[in-house]
Amino acid sequence: MAEPLRPWVRPGGSALLQGLKAKPELNGQSVTIQERDPGTGRWRCKVAPFGEEIKVKADNLGKPADEGEGSKDGKWLRRGVLAVVVTGDSPLADQIVRVVTLDEGSGGKCRCVVRASGEQVTVSRSELRPMAGAAAAAEEKPQAAPQPQPATTGAPRSDWRAAELERRRLAEGFRAGFEEGATVVLQALKGAPELNGKQGKLLTFNSQSLRWQVEVDGITKSLSPSNLVPVISGSGAGKRSKDEGPNGIRAEAADAQEAADTDESASKRQRVEE
Repeated sequence: MAEPLRPWVRPGGSALLQGLKAKPELNGQSVTIQERDPGTGRWRCKVAPFGEEIKVKADNLGKPADEGEGSKDGKWLRRGVLAVVVTGDSPLADQIVRVVTLDEGSGGKCRCVVRASGEQVTVSRSELRPMAGAAAAAEEKPQAAPQPQPATTGAPRSDWRAAELERRRLAEGFRAGFEEGATVVLQALKGAPELNGKQGKLLTFNSQSLRWQVEVDGITKSLSPSNLVPVISGSGAGKRSKDEGPNGIRAEAADAQEAADTDESASKRQRVEE
């Protein structure tokens, strides 16, 4: 009794082995189907040309080459394809070969390599039938793999850089003088108050922590811009930004305080003279 979905799987029929995992070297070999084992549901087959008998599932029995559509028109035949020799009286009958060259000018002969032995043979086109699936594969044109789209490097990247710069400038209080290699004065440090008033050099800015790496007294400290006062370049060491005084107090406030002290002293002298 034949398999309902595989009419070629029947006692006395032929098929091609496929999908074998325990013996993958037999995949593609032609077999003659003997009978179905009622106990296991597997089919007992005889492998040609070796004569070995195996039991396989119906799923492992592919449609035989000489029953496939388009197997005789030669459209499937090309270099590199696997084929089965179907000439019954030839020693190569039922052997699987790989087509090496197609010789158009020699009566339709093909140079092939026998898969089992590696022997090079010449076989007529009419003696070859495609392996299971070979005809369908010949009709399908290979499709090029989709190329990955290049990452955009235009406006999104510019926007990101602008956002990072804005965060940095915000952390620095939009003050000038913050750049790699610039000199700064440390101020208002609570964890290391002994460094207050000392000069350091800006190394790099960490955009994640919004802190500057500052070299001071031979060591590197990670400091917030709020603890740094840029020194105006070309104005001598230790001179502060024109906007800030020695302890982070704005120069305007310091000047106002100094003027008030001067006025108070003048008033005292005037009272003494009177």
